[in-house]
Amino acid sequence: MSTAYIKNLIDYNGDIIYPQTKASAIYDDNGDLLSDVIPHKPTITAVTMLASSWDSTEKTYSFEADYPNATYDVEIEINGDSCTDEQLEAWFGAKIVGSFSSNVAKAKGNVPSVDIPIILTVVKK
Repeated sequence: MSTAYIKNLIDYNGDIIYPQTKASAIYDDNGDLLSDVIPHKPTITAVTMLASSWDSTEKTYSFEADYPNATYDVEIEINGDSCTDEQLEAWFGAKIVGSFSSNVAKAKGNVPSVDIPIILTVVKK
């Protein structure tokens, strides 16, 4: 049975030089990498969900072109710093939900007819 252990490469001053983020990686007894324990840092940005980009038939809004689910996880929330009452009503009226298998938002309510400012959090897998 193989056990996992933490391996760091240290320079002459005792500073960790691998991984560069001064975190560790997990290796097995043979020195083979099992997994990195360094989480990817999220990118948080303010963007706008354009009313014209909704698929009104499927009631979906896709982020897949820029952030394919195979590579990224995304989270969205309304940007309270810049939304109007009309945009807030559209957001709540849409009853927007996410998807586990794709970076697509779905409106369970009414598809928004106004652009909605959102905060998009993107994490590379």
